[in-house]
Amino acid sequence: MLVRAGERDASTTPAIMTGVAERIPVAEYRELPGAPHMQTLEQPALVAATLDDFLPADR
Repeated sequence: MLVRAGERDASTTPAIMTGVAERIPVAEYRELPGAPHMQTLEQPALVAATLDDFLPADR
């Protein structure tokens, strides 16, 4: 499971999302540099790259 947060997210902050990831045994946490709350709208290439790095290559 991937848990991600935008570095500039004021709503679900990196601190909050780090805490969420720590409570899920199989979770990996990724922080998106410079990204706000609406990551997929404002930083789609960064979100896509993060997903590409996380997902197995043989999917």
